[in-house]
Amino acid sequence: MKLRAILSIAKKGVLDWMRDPAAVFWTIIFPVFWLALMSALWAGGGSKLLTLKVGVVYEDTGINKYPLNATLVVDIMGKIEVNDTKVFEVKVLNSTENALNKLKAGELDAVIVFPEGFSQNMTYGFTTRAKIYVSAADIQKKQIIEAMLSSFIVEFSKHLALVRAQIFYNKTAVIINRFAGNMSSYILPLIKEFIKGLAVPLQAEFNEVSPRSVATRAGIIGWYTIGMIGVEYLFIGIIGGIVIVVEEREKKTLKRLLAAPITPWDLLIGGTLAVLFSEFISTVTCTAFGTLVLGGKIYWNPLNPSHWLLVYIMLLVALMTIGIGLILSLGAKTVKSANVLASMVTFPLMFLAGIIVPKWILPSYMRIIADIFPVTVGLDIVRQIAVFNKPVEALALQTLYLTLTTIIIYVAGAYVYKHRLNKFIEE
Repeated sequence: MKLRAILSIAKKGVLDWMRDPAAVFWTIIFPVFWLALMSALWAGGGSKLLTLKVGVVYEDTGINKYPLNATLVVDIMGKIEVNDTKVFEVKVLNSTENALNKLKAGELDAVIVFPEGFSQNMTYGFTTRAKIYVSAADIQKKQIIEAMLSSFIVEFSKHLALVRAQIFYNKTAVIINRFAGNMSSYILPLIKEFIKGLAVPLQAEFNEVSPRSVATRAGIIGWYTIGMIGVEYLFIGIIGGIVIVVEEREKKTLKRLLAAPITPWDLLIGGTLAVLFSEFISTVTCTAFGTLVLGGKIYWNPLNPSHWLLVYIMLLVALMTIGIGLILSLGAKTVKSANVLASMVTFPLMFLAGIIVPKWILPSYMRIIADIFPVTVGLDIVRQIAVFNKPVEALALQTLYLTLTTIIIYVAGAYVYKHRLNKFIEE
């Protein structure tokens, strides 16, 4: 292997990249656009509260006969506001059939039907039941609707139980005061707490605690910035690995190159360096735009020796993607087919391997892929250090795993490359 030959091939690859508008677009323009979109969607900070359109049907004919009735539920529901925005927009309808038709047409988010006997049971202290229909047109919105309605019903039920408990206690206190005399001052507080415990057996206080680094808009953007770098590495690395040989063969310059004092390994290393340069440019673009323009937070202190592990990890991820591309080159004979093959692999991995989508959102079987896919492991290490500011000592096992898998995949890719090169020469 000759250094001059390697650098010449790398220089040629860089110049080819600079002359290709499509390559420049995917390396620089696309990540900027994607990061801007992600920051607007997930870190905009100005999202509006969802107001649910709820249809109400009174099948209960005893509404006007009882003091505690279904209209009390609807009245309270219609008055709930958060930041001066109504949570529920309630509309009373004349029949269940009419309400369900509007629900199916998308005019309502949910329908609540109060059946016969609802008000009577509510007043007499029996269990009250209502039928709730939820639109399933959007699975994510469906979960939000169910959560909001369930939260309202739980809170209303708790307060109703406390009202019933207080009424029961007041009647009980009259009897105890009559028969217990002076002892009632000791007995009544215990009875009151006991009755309250029957009404509300468990009270839980929820406190939201987020990691400091991702609790802010800056932390979220920092997380997505690293994810975008991973996406770029997938595209650039895999496509670059596939076309190292295919492109020269298609241009009919492969035999001419090998006729010069250049070894196959010179061509491989030079091509790898050219791809690494493109990935470096994309890394700088994503980091600069994500931090300087969008205000993302990424921890990087050049005076901290442990932070230099990030450079090593990103190099491993880059070599890993190139190695995958070299292996996939078995299925590509032209640059066009190489791009198609790379897209078939990278687009699913981009979303299914936890690179741009948080792993906790993925189904359990996809999470297994994300946990073992080396590129995702590498990006998780980077996020742990650069976003969560975690000490590198806690990431030794993942770093070792990434190192070993990168060596195995890149060496396997080099073997495939040599096999493909010999086959092209023989043609």
